[in-house]
Amino acid sequence: MTDWKKAKLADPYTLRWLADEYEKSATWLVDQRGSETQCDLVMRARDEAMKLRAMARRAEQPSELDQPNIIESLADYAHEAWSGWMRYLFEKSSEVEGHIIIHPYEVSRWKRQAATPYSELPEEEKESDRIEARKILATIKGEK
Repeated sequence: MTDWKKAKLADPYTLRWLADEYEKSATWLVDQRGSETQCDLVMRARDEAMKLRAMARRAEQPSELDQPNIIESLADYAHEAWSGWMRYLFEKSSEVEGHIIIHPYEVSRWKRQAATPYSELPEEEKESDRIEARKILATIKGEK
């Protein structure tokens, strides 16, 4: 019936609209005084409508992660991570007449890393990403 992957991404208004459409379908089926199959369809349509309304209520409630202090902490971390990357990049590069020149070895390595899915990275590079993930998790938990 409902494509739940799409419905979960929908806003509360759309979820309530979908629930109303399922209710209308159930009412139409009842009005037709149909067979047992239609009765089963009525029950399924009403069940879907109930699930969609519950999803709409949940979508309206603010997430615990949607708190200003968490957003600010994550933004601070994002800036810190970006700043660290830029310092590292400039450290590995040279400046010639106002232009930054990145060593070809670094360009090659970073292009390879960027094109490689996490699951295919060497263990050492995965651990570097895990360290960053732990920092993000600590920030969300308020431990940093």
